[in-house]
Amino acid sequence: MLTVLLLILVCLVLFLIYRRRYDQNILLNCGFPVLPARHLILENFGVFQSPNATFTFGEISKQYGPIYGVMQGGLPTVITSDVDVIRDISLKSFSSFHGKMPVPIDPDPVSAEMVHMFASRGARWKRMRAITSQAMSAKNMKQLFPIVEESVYSFLSFVEKLPIRTTLEAHKLFQNHTSDVLARCAFGQTQSLHHDNLYHKIFSQAFGNEPKLRTFCWDTVSVCFPELAWVLRNLKRHAESVASRFLGTAPSPLATFSNYLAKLRNDRQANDEKCDFLQFFKDAEDSTFKGFLNEQVSGKIDVSTIRINKTMAPGETVAQCRFISVAGFDTTANTLALACDLLSKNEDKQHLLLEEIDSFPSFTYDNIQSMEYLHNCIFETLRLYPHASPLQNRLCMEDCFVGPYKFRKGVSIIIDPWSVHHNPKIWGDDVEEFRPERFKSLTTEQLRAYMPFGLGPRQCVGMRFALMEIKLTLCMFLSKYKLRRKDPMDKITMTLRDTGTVWPNRVLIQLEERQ
Repeated sequence: MLTVLLLILVCLVLFLIYRRRYDQNILLNCGFPVLPARHLILENFGVFQSPNATFTFGEISKQYGPIYGVMQGGLPTVITSDVDVIRDISLKSFSSFHGKMPVPIDPDPVSAEMVHMFASRGARWKRMRAITSQAMSAKNMKQLFPIVEESVYSFLSFVEKLPIRTTLEAHKLFQNHTSDVLARCAFGQTQSLHHDNLYHKIFSQAFGNEPKLRTFCWDTVSVCFPELAWVLRNLKRHAESVASRFLGTAPSPLATFSNYLAKLRNDRQANDEKCDFLQFFKDAEDSTFKGFLNEQVSGKIDVSTIRINKTMAPGETVAQCRFISVAGFDTTANTLALACDLLSKNEDKQHLLLEEIDSFPSFTYDNIQSMEYLHNCIFETLRLYPHASPLQNRLCMEDCFVGPYKFRKGVSIIIDPWSVHHNPKIWGDDVEEFRPERFKSLTTEQLRAYMPFGLGPRQCVGMRFALMEIKLTLCMFLSKYKLRRKDPMDKITMTLRDTGTVWPNRVLIQLEERQ
């Protein structure tokens, strides 16, 4: 028996060595340089685990150029800030890059039911995207606008009770607000509860308020040995079950939140007269639906030619609600906090924005869309801080060429907008300055290089909702308060979080009530 086990172990080790050599060779002779490995097993995975990973990519590109290969544990990966390559992958060659970079420990995006749109591929992605797009349509935004407005009024009431003459931490302040907006617009909560915000507590626990750390975990093992993903998923599930049963270990915050969402879904009836996101998913749901098992998701796929059935499985509903929560909670709060920081450091820009806001007697869905300077301030904030940039990644589904570079099937691609948005060759010598005016007359090169929401068919599906929420919140907030001047040299520290986005560690502001 011992001999058999030893033989199995030797075979497994040999298989893993063979696979690692095969994956390493995938990156060779493709036209771009490849970073040397730093560790026998982890390879260069430490780069991706660092809280400063987003900025490290840019530092590496200064030495290796705008496109380079790197082994992310056992995952062959290409990182690029080459605008032509990015646009080709995202638009022209989308049929070969319709998948997202895999997270091996996560549910299998092909066969598992609890998969959200962001992780899905091919026909499954198109089906879920079509359903979600209905929830994010301009028609539904107009229905949700009064709800968002009520939430902002509640937020202002909450802020009124704070000691505004003291320094406030804007990021957590706006997280409280964005979680309330989500509670109402995504899950149908009937009133705003900024003073006792259950969703803020849930989101903060589930979505990693702490910076991403270099720690040993299931994710690390699965990335180092993606060939064992199925085994590791089951080991993890059984280990958590045993720990819960015999050690009394509580489920992870993310698992607790998923269970909470499952209960919300079970309690919701189809065709209810609601316009929240959960309702759209519930209306499309079929409890017997297993069509995802037969959808075309592998290889090169022209998704524009695929006919879909707008139906969702119950597990997809839960996963999609969870995805929308994490996507809408931190990204919108990040933008609001960072915009306030930049405006407080640039009084002349704040003055121009206040003038525009004051020129409108009231705020409606249509007139906030016409505020040009407000729009430019938001877009310039996202140029300087494309905080969702780590989420812009792809998976090569078939061997292909993009320009002079060869991409082999199975290679992950990480797009690096941070480097693109801070490239002085594109944006000029004032690239690090907050200049909303630049968006009045962008060059063709700058238009092509601006990508805070991603590009192509997989561009952020919630962009319309996020911009509506940001614009209305800033209008109503700055109608009542002026941001006191801050030292322009007071730098914000940004770190990568487990959400896959880059957060400010803290954003301190002081408010002055306007007369």
